[in-house]
Amino acid sequence: MMSDEAALPPFRCPRCKGPVERRAEPAAYRCSACARIYPIRLGIPDFRVWPDRHLAVEDDWARAMRVLRATGSGGFRAMLEHYWRLSPDTPAALASRFVRYALVGVARGRTRLGRVAEVRGAPLGPADVVLDLGCGTGGLVVAGAEQAGAVVGVDIAARWLIVARRQLEEAGVRNAMLVCACAEQLPFADGTFDVVVASDVLEHSQAQARLLGEIRRALRPAGLLLLVTQNRWSLLGEPHARVWGVGFLPRRWMNRYVRLVRGVPYRLIRLVSPPELDRLLRGAGLRISRRLLSRVASAELEGLAAGEWRLALLYRFLSRIPALRLPLLLLGPAIEVAARPDDCPAPGRGR
Repeated sequence: MMSDEAALPPFRCPRCKGPVERRAEPAAYRCSACARIYPIRLGIPDFRVWPDRHLAVEDDWARAMRVLRATGSGGFRAMLEHYWRLSPDTPAALASRFVRYALVGVARGRTRLGRVAEVRGAPLGPADVVLDLGCGTGGLVVAGAEQAGAVVGVDIAARWLIVARRQLEEAGVRNAMLVCACAEQLPFADGTFDVVVASDVLEHSQAQARLLGEIRRALRPAGLLLLVTQNRWSLLGEPHARVWGVGFLPRRWMNRYVRLVRGVPYRLIRLVSPPELDRLLRGAGLRISRRLLSRVASAELEGLAAGEWRLALLYRFLSRIPALRLPLLLLGPAIEVAARPDDCPAPGRGR
């Protein structure tokens, strides 16, 4: 998916950060320092050091292969719909919601990158290398490829990367690559990326300080992180469990409460509040340069249910009232911040 491979950042071993070399048979990368092998499957490098918590590695690749075989040369939407048919535990209405969410991913990505341009004072350009951490079905990768010189999409779920690749192919993207890896141990050298976008990723990590430290390591000294995560203090319902009030409980009570109300476990999500995020970023050597009120892309409104559509419009209206800025930053549905390394050059000496 790349016309100029020289523009891509080179891989490093995610464990020891030593250089890796590509092997043809079997297709893999081998670390020159620690000799670990990282396979290339279905054309996607797999640098994971531990599996996705939802599926074992082999089960993940098996599902990716099932989706690929079942849809053949079918389009991105067909792949999405088939993927959710393979998830019988997901109610049809919820599956439809997930499909709609993915279909407006490019529009959502353009909105995110608009915030990046707003903070930097300039849009992405041919010299920029961008990382979309937790890229999912690849919407922001497509959006970033329209502007940046190179874009890397990383996700721990190989099955999603297969779907993302189809979207990139349909969009004719040539300056991006997809990599299966853990956000907490990235297969790249220090100071690789000009921009890192981490949207809806932090809450899925049980090693959040480590994840942010890895982002800091991978950013260039004048680089920028745009981080979006669901707000523990949101006055709306918890977005994963669809239960109100979870975030206001002590953490040790959350799983029991969600099980009681919804009948499902709540162990794999860890939402943070704005003060918690501030502490995590400082501990990772990142400083917040801008606190942002989240924006809903116009295309996203079309995919929302009636009640959600009205709430989104209400949020848009309220976010324009200066007196409500602080309450919305604290209690709004999502936390969105731009952050830079502590040692970022002062304005006028770098981006």
